[in-house]
Amino acid sequence: ESSIPINPNDIEIDPTNNDVWFTTTQNSFSGSLGGTIYRYDGTNPPVLVNSIANARRIEIEPSPTTANKWWIAAAELNSPSTFTCNLYDTVDAFANIVAITEPNDADPNIGAADFTRGQAWYDLVIESDASENLIAGGIDLFRKPSAQTTWNQISEWYNITGLTASYVHADIHSAVQRPGSPNSYIFGTDGGVFYTADITTAFNNSSAIQARNKDYNTIQFYYGAFSNAINGAAEDLVGGTQDNGTPAIYDASAGANAFTDITGGDGGYTDIDDNGNYIVTAYPGNTHYVVTPTQFYQIASGTGGNFINQAALDSNLDILYTNASTSVARIERISNFQSGAGSVVQTNLTHTDVLFNGSSPSAMKVSPYTTGSTKLFAGMVNGTLWRVDNADTTPTFNNITGGSFVGSISDIELGQTDQEIFVTMFNYGVTSIWYTANGGTTWVSKEGNLPDLPIRCVLQNPLIPQEVIIGTELGVWATADITAVSPSWVQTYNGMSDVTVVDLDVKSDNSILASTHGRGMFTSQFTSSPLSVDDPGFNETSISLVPTISDGNFELITRRALGEVQFELYDLSGKTVYNSNFRMNSNRHGFNLNLESGVYIVRIGSNGTAITKRIIIR
Repeated sequence: ESSIPINPNDIEIDPTNNDVWFTTTQNSFSGSLGGTIYRYDGTNPPVLVNSIANARRIEIEPSPTTANKWWIAAAELNSPSTFTCNLYDTVDAFANIVAITEPNDADPNIGAADFTRGQAWYDLVIESDASENLIAGGIDLFRKPSAQTTWNQISEWYNITGLTASYVHADIHSAVQRPGSPNSYIFGTDGGVFYTADITTAFNNSSAIQARNKDYNTIQFYYGAFSNAINGAAEDLVGGTQDNGTPAIYDASAGANAFTDITGGDGGYTDIDDNGNYIVTAYPGNTHYVVTPTQFYQIASGTGGNFINQAALDSNLDILYTNASTSVARIERISNFQSGAGSVVQTNLTHTDVLFNGSSPSAMKVSPYTTGSTKLFAGMVNGTLWRVDNADTTPTFNNITGGSFVGSISDIELGQTDQEIFVTMFNYGVTSIWYTANGGTTWVSKEGNLPDLPIRCVLQNPLIPQEVIIGTELGVWATADITAVSPSWVQTYNGMSDVTVVDLDVKSDNSILASTHGRGMFTSQFTSSPLSVDDPGFNETSISLVPTISDGNFELITRRALGEVQFELYDLSGKTVYNSNFRMNSNRHGFNLNLESGVYIVRIGSNGTAITKRIIIR
């Protein structure tokens, strides 16, 4: 594999000689299969010591006291898409590897042969303390005291019949011993951080391990919705998350709120009926549910779709449209679901055009302006955009794709009529926002000065239609005039920072919900006061060179991503000694320059504006 790029996965320091050991994981781009173990002595190139056949990921752990003794957890491929976890040990520094007893999870849905439930490629932990007591993590946590040959289960992700153990969120990713306290551990999971003061008491104990997530706001939402209709009082919020269910809160207050899960596992598309009669939730694939005050039942067929599936609700006609694509594109129309689970009607909408049939929906939007029928917009993975008239009865498909569309459509939003359409793209290296004022007859780019980054969602200010906000990989950006030929975009942090904003929603009082993939939910409000286009991210106080005295290693730090930057360095005689043009897609850019000692003037330009700074090179 020496000529093939590899992916290091786990790096460990040998406690007996300080050699570095590292393992690899599969790299689908380079063709590296992973499952290899390397040793690096700090002088010579790394040496391949051993490999495990069919392994695609390996975690290793050294014995703190016995030289050349290690434990191995390997994700091994049994078939093209099936993984299992196997545990091994070695007493001769990986020259020979021997299988050892594995944990057997008490969860009846997890087979005895694989405590990771086929997810060793994702959740896999092996750790040892100074006494060679082992900890293993997959779906749940296990501990094997050194004097035992069997494992004790010390956590459960739900209340398993017959087991007494602490609740710890499923999918264990790390176990870290507290310095100076050998029995105290912190565990990293899909549900945040968990802690035990004494792991030796964790077996047959339902409270030894506790969550430590107060004010730790890292929930990864995929979709969000809010309303005042459920109780008719304060805001009701609900959203689908990555492996943290579909949390909801009714009558939320300002600041951080405690949510309650409507459903567990992975959430997805969510919406709230305009009248507050029901909530639509999702589970992976084309698995969508209706939640009412008294009932909860599945309404989608469960066939086709994506892991985090696309959907759109016609709240006026109470019809849900979902992505039901398999090898061909299909939209599933789901009606009559308010009459109960046994009355749901599911109908597949298909189209023979290869541009539709050969792709699948990546975004959908129902027009709120057509109330006697459903006018459905469907954006596709291949970048085509379809208007489906009469989607509730006999659909007619109309291709309204822009001639220069490239990429996969991430969002479709309508302006003051359904002739005014905004379309955004997921991809890097493409024009990521398009606009039409005539229903798709002509399209214009509204990229302006945006950095090259994916746009996830878009929303128009109903009080000032020319004002538009977008959700991106770097938070929310806004323009005061979308009608400009080249709009000027600025970041609007407001406490959110550089986090992926996956969904934007607005309700009748002009409140905005921003759902993020990593920092929970944020709310704000559109107003009738024009957005200031004075760029707060480009002035003397918001751009820094750190440190100002250096050996040539320094950073340009800005309040926001600047996009295209012209960076020039002059000596005191006015001679240009360095210049570079680059794109800042984050708020930091590093330099490592070989310059003579002295004082230099730095000119930093972006979007037609420039400032100067001074640095000293020692």
